[in-house]
Amino acid sequence: MANFCCYNRTCAIIMAVIISLILLHNLTKVPYYLPIRGTPAATNATWDGERCGTGGGAEQWCFGMEATINLAHWTGYRGVKMYSSPNAYLAPHTMMGCVLLSAWAMILCKQMTLKSAAPYFVPVSVLFAIHTLPYAGMTHMNGMPDRIVGALHPPVNRPALVNPSLLVAIFIGNAIVCVGLYLQKTKPVIGYRVLVLGYLLICSSVIAAPTLEIPGIFLKAFAGQWSDSSREGNMPLWWSGNDPLFHLADSPAFGNVSCTLILLSFGFFMFKHNQKQDADTESAVIAMIPK
Repeated sequence: MANFCCYNRTCAIIMAVIISLILLHNLTKVPYYLPIRGTPAATNATWDGERCGTGGGAEQWCFGMEATINLAHWTGYRGVKMYSSPNAYLAPHTMMGCVLLSAWAMILCKQMTLKSAAPYFVPVSVLFAIHTLPYAGMTHMNGMPDRIVGALHPPVNRPALVNPSLLVAIFIGNAIVCVGLYLQKTKPVIGYRVLVLGYLLICSSVIAAPTLEIPGIFLKAFAGQWSDSSREGNMPLWWSGNDPLFHLADSPAFGNVSCTLILLSFGFFMFKHNQKQDADTESAVIAMIPK
């Protein structure tokens, strides 16, 4: 498990590049969640029949919030409908995922260690999971990726397995990371292995949704359905704008402030982080692990 499950530097760099590409793809969605480029998308409450015409019209705003919204604006791609608040949920959720993936890539590139990343990685990943709970499919609010494509009025989800399982993995992973940090004081090799296990549970859960999005994009491209909206329609999802949590914090100020604070917290952590701290110790521990 040397270097976070990569046995050589080439493997680690390849993984870091893949993670960085996924991160960049998701980061470019944030301007379309926040009112940086105009009103993000119509909701069922704000949809304008005169502006959009019968059936939703051809204007991107009229279609409502869709997954892969960056490609929708750039290329006319049509993704699945989403109803959660862009300001209160989608933007901060995406931003937290991006900073966690950034930390993972930096660990792979040996810019920080598992131990030195923990003071930032653990609390942010716990906050990431808690923030997802209302849309985890464990309540009447059925969030993606659990929602069945085509189930619009009202949204219907599969048996609550996908999101809850990923969130449980994050919470368990953080508990394992805490155990690993404790064990490193007396049993460094065992502690390191426990840390790797905990980080893998967290990181695999964080990257699951954006990774699973990619096959869907390629499948639509190969099937010639890039702009096909027959299953999801050309109007906002029925619950969009009427979601019980939508009105609690759905304001541009909340979205902008939360995303700014997330970025500033990561920048401050990187500024204070000393690369040399724990680096020699962890390298020595890795050298003790049998290949």
